[in-house]
Amino acid sequence: MDINAKDVMRLREKTGAGMMDCKEALKASNGDVEIAVEYLRKKGIAKARSKAERVAKEGSVASFISDDGHKGSLVEINCETDFVAKTPDFQGFIADLAQQLIGSSREGILERDTLSAFVLANGKSVQDRITELVAKLGENITINQAVVFFADNGFLCNYIHLGGKLGVLVELATDGAAEKEIQIFSKDVAMQIAAARPLVVNRTEVPQDWVEKEKEIYREQALNEGKPAPIVDRIAEGKLKKYFSEVCLLEQPFVKNDKVTIQEECDRVVKATSHPITIRRFARLQVGQVN
Repeated sequence: MDINAKDVMRLREKTGAGMMDCKEALKASNGDVEIAVEYLRKKGIAKARSKAERVAKEGSVASFISDDGHKGSLVEINCETDFVAKTPDFQGFIADLAQQLIGSSREGILERDTLSAFVLANGKSVQDRITELVAKLGENITINQAVVFFADNGFLCNYIHLGGKLGVLVELATDGAAEKEIQIFSKDVAMQIAAARPLVVNRTEVPQDWVEKEKEIYREQALNEGKPAPIVDRIAEGKLKKYFSEVCLLEQPFVKNDKVTIQEECDRVVKATSHPITIRRFARLQVGQVN
């Protein structure tokens, strides 16, 4: 079959594999890019999620948490250049929007259509305000996504990094929100999420089809490397454990002390403060990346 040059380039961007390898993978998968990614991984040519698709945009991330720590937001807005992203008009708008979003009656991930229709305190919609900014700043401006969390039994913590290019919002359930050590731990968790980019809090949140797909790929990698069939499953299980330590927050090595996991550090803080702690959920937004 004829292989589309655009698909070859798309596959190269996703995997970092050579052009001929990408062509071979696309032929073997009848032109299906996602199947071709798996084909290359099984051949040991591509790494799992080694190159996420990147969005070539500038912009900024902002966050706001209410004084009582029970309501919080995280929002990303994009523009064409970093120069515009740093202007007072742009920064003022995103900071104001982050603050007003905690007044929303909805929580969780707010998609673009919902955000665009959100009515600000001045009676204008977010889209109306963006239209005004576009006219003033001379660049296309789009609202990408936002997250609003309501913490009923605990508190929220945020962290903004890279000059506003990366933001994290995390919810901890605890009856010890006033404890200094728990506050420090919450900031450490937010920094961990920013640096290590977990996908879920714990392994029970990993979809079973992801797990089965990973196991299948690890088995085929081992077989292609000539490993004896009797130990292939053992090798796959070992690699699966490493996979969980990468994507599950609680199983990641703690960035401040890689001798312990986040779960072990959490257990230490619980013991030191005599207050239960559960990391309930988190959101991570970074300009120019699909999260």
